[in-house]
Amino acid sequence: MRGIQDRPIPGRIEIPSNKEFKVKGVTIIEVKDGRITKATDYMDLLGFMIQLGARVELPGGVVLERK
Repeated sequence: MRGIQDRPIPGRIEIPSNKEFKVKGVTIIEVKDGRITKATDYMDLLGFMIQLGARVELPGGVVLERK
């Protein structure tokens, strides 16, 4: 998925950054008797947040941020 974050993301980024982003992800669909019973989305949320300017501090002093 690609886009521009032009509005708040409640609980994550409260103001628009107007930055472009590209997110890798996958949707897993479970089917039973020819009908979809479950669809689950997985995406690189950490990569998404860093692209929008988040600074993430990990244990041990490791810092992840956009450069």
